[in-house]
Amino acid sequence: MEIQLHSTRVNTLHFEASHANNEDSSESPSLGIDFKSVYMPKDNKVFGIRFIVKTNQPNNFKLELDYVAWFRTLSEIDEEFKSSDFTKINAPAIAFPYLRAFVSTIILNSGFEPLVLPTINFVKLHEHKKHKVKM
Repeated sequence: MEIQLHSTRVNTLHFEASHANNEDSSESPSLGIDFKSVYMPKDNKVFGIRFIVKTNQPNNFKLELDYVAWFRTLSEIDEEFKSSDFTKINAPAIAFPYLRAFVSTIILNSGFEPLVLPTINFVKLHEHKKHKVKM
């Protein structure tokens, strides 16, 4: 099946500067990244990988982002494709660098040091999720 990254889109973005109430804030930075496959009900040759990113950098900023990378195929998407490793490993790995670049750029352009999202091994993450569900 021939597949191409078609476009990316920000569904929602909440970015807020946070100011220190005191210099000794004990709150630790946090970062959460989740993703799932999404499908177009009226176009069975398009699917997306939807990322949800939430980070709180105390005394700096908070960011919540809903970001989708859309892929187009030449063949119709069937149930076998939907359950394949491509939608759980390959497509997220292809889309993730675009998300990383967007996050770094939006934060840098907002006047803060860029936050570079960590690299993710999607193969290991998929294996971990498979074993976690089976237990």
